[in-house]
Amino acid sequence: MRLLSAAAIALLLLTFPGAAQIAQKNPVTHGSVTPEVIGQRLEDTAERTRAMSAKGAARSAIIDFAWPQDAAEYKALGKYVLVFVSAVSQQADELPLKRVYVESNGREITLERIASVRREVPKDTAVHAMLGLIVRTRSISPRRAR
Repeated sequence: MRLLSAAAIALLLLTFPGAAQIAQKNPVTHGSVTPEVIGQRLEDTAERTRAMSAKGAARSAIIDFAWPQDAAEYKALGKYVLVFVSAVSQQADELPLKRVYVESNGREITLERIASVRREVPKDTAVHAMLGLIVRTRSISPRRAR
């Protein structure tokens, strides 16, 4: 668990170039992570960003891990954990992310993309004003569980 938490922070810091990045660990939740849940997380992030900087942020990412619920699901998933990355940027050419990876024991492990969805951020939202114009749910990526 500690490795994946560190990996999530590394992913945030290393995927986007930037002068300053803010990483926040949210509490563990149970249940489905729907597009509405991700949308609300982005809105919450936008509001926190507004409190820190009236100019907003150049980019942001939300990362979520989906752990198998039991041994049968773990086996069915091929002993993988799903990693969901939703990235938003002020500059469209930064998305989709070119590569998503974690660092472990001095090695870079590229995560395999399963799916990718692009959508424009509605102009009348805090996400648009503070974080970016484009949201790219770049990957639902597997990472072998250890």
